[in-house]
Amino acid sequence: MIDKNPNRNNKKEAKIDRLMDEDFLFLLLTLIDYPEKNPGILHPEQLKKFRFKKLNWKNCFNFLLLLERDTGIKFKVIEKNFPEIEVSEKSIKNIQRLINRYLKKFISGKLIPVDKNYFNFEKQKQYFIKKILKRLEEKTAKIFFLSDNEIDDGYRFFESLLILEKQKYLEIKNITNSQKLESEDYYKIVFSINQDKFLTNNQRTIFCEKDSGFGFIKFGERGERIKISKATSQPYKLLLYLSEPFGTARSIDTVFEVIKTERSKKLVENNGVYLGANEKINAIKNVRKELQKIKGFTKIIKIEIDKQRKMVWLAYK
Repeated sequence: MIDKNPNRNNKKEAKIDRLMDEDFLFLLLTLIDYPEKNPGILHPEQLKKFRFKKLNWKNCFNFLLLLERDTGIKFKVIEKNFPEIEVSEKSIKNIQRLINRYLKKFISGKLIPVDKNYFNFEKQKQYFIKKILKRLEEKTAKIFFLSDNEIDDGYRFFESLLILEKQKYLEIKNITNSQKLESEDYYKIVFSINQDKFLTNNQRTIFCEKDSGFGFIKFGERGERIKISKATSQPYKLLLYLSEPFGTARSIDTVFEVIKTERSKKLVENNGVYLGANEKINAIKNVRKELQKIKGFTKIIKIEIDKQRKMVWLAYK
């Protein structure tokens, strides 16, 4: 998880290139008293109470030792296996910088998964926005919470909510660790939301759905449903593929595989590499033209092809 140069005189910072375990992230956020960020001391009595999801205290302590030089945190052995950890104002800034660098890599998809793959950030973002919007529909309270136990596999609890806070969707009020052995929850994040931003995002979010053999799209969870065509048709298959997640550029080759017909497949096979590539692009453009004829489709989104004619994606107008 951490690439650390053993040379103590080397001033390069610790480089995190893998996904952090939730327990590690929780520990870092606890050390800086997030979101308050007050300097202080974590006593052995507090550390003993932590209930980790996967790891044990020894794993976490070894992780912190790797960060000792770069963050400036200080350890004082009070009793066996459980130190006292002093965190200064400078240490808090260093740890926050480390977390910020880590989150940037998460957004750009540059972190290596340790045991499970994870979805790209755009898909993570829409997943959490939909989950929070559902809470918003259920109650009028200003304070909400999510726990790690209600998050599906492939989605990242701490990373996604921390980034949504940076993007001004929400404000984290508290992060807690459940110490009840019988509880299925380990971590809980309490937050308030920027309701206007959530609703604006929701109105621009594409939802693809099938009904009675036909494919539809909606702009926003409660938006008007627009009929595209049969669910097995080229236009709907193209739209569905490009919308999961929205804005992700796909190669011409993979998009063609989604929409190809026997006729277009033969045209590609019979025309060689260069002309075959042109046939793929023409097939995609023809399906795009069909979508552009649908009333309401072109109000908000469009299908883009790059100048090199290698990538295709959905974009907002």
